[in-house]
Amino acid sequence: MKLLYLFSLLLLNLNQPVSVKLQGVVVGKDNRPVSNAYLFVIKGEEETITGSNGQFALTTWQKFPVSLSVEHPEYKKLKLLIKDAGQKQVIKLEQQ
Repeated sequence: MKLLYLFSLLLLNLNQPVSVKLQGVVVGKDNRPVSNAYLFVIKGEEETITGSNGQFALTTWQKFPVSLSVEHPEYKKLKLLIKDAGQKQVIKLEQQ
């Protein structure tokens, strides 16, 4: 009976989504950091804002690939597909 209980707990845990941390930096075409850029996962509720150095960290529970949107009033809105969370993202924005 205990074995059946442990097995059912294991199956329940396998169905739980795993969180993944996306990290990176948002820069302009001149490679200067863009502060206060708004990033959010398009099919999710995860969001963040870049710091003064353009750095960001975002934890998501979505399955990969993940669609990410980046917005800032002085730059064109950008949508991109993140396929791998293992590497640091460098996101370049174009001026309006």
